[in-house]
Amino acid sequence: MRLFRQFILRRLTTERMRTAVAVGGIALGVAVVLAIRLANQSSVSGFASALDAMSGAASLEIVALLVKDGLQKSDLDIKYVGFQIPPTFVVGYGLDVAERYRNLPDVVEYNGKPE
Repeated sequence: MRLFRQFILRRLTTERMRTAVAVGGIALGVAVVLAIRLANQSSVSGFASALDAMSGAASLEIVALLVKDGLQKSDLDIKYVGFQIPPTFVVGYGLDVAERYRNLPDVVEYNGKPE
């Protein structure tokens, strides 16, 4: 304790202005670090809450434009079905045979051989 008083406390009491400036600088540095941490935390939590509000609850629903009768291998809960069709080969509206008939505006039954 004698060494603490001799080397530390004596300097603090003799150089009061220097001590006050050092303590003030440390306090200011701690305040700046805390302010930056609070600002970062609030901006991150604001971003997270905005993202949650925009995305909403996640759900998955199955939608099918065409469902061929009797060809389902598993029981799917299809939420929206466009059309029930017989189990025949169809082309048009993006469905094709050897990259042909894809641009037809309707879905039609294909009676020829697949090329």
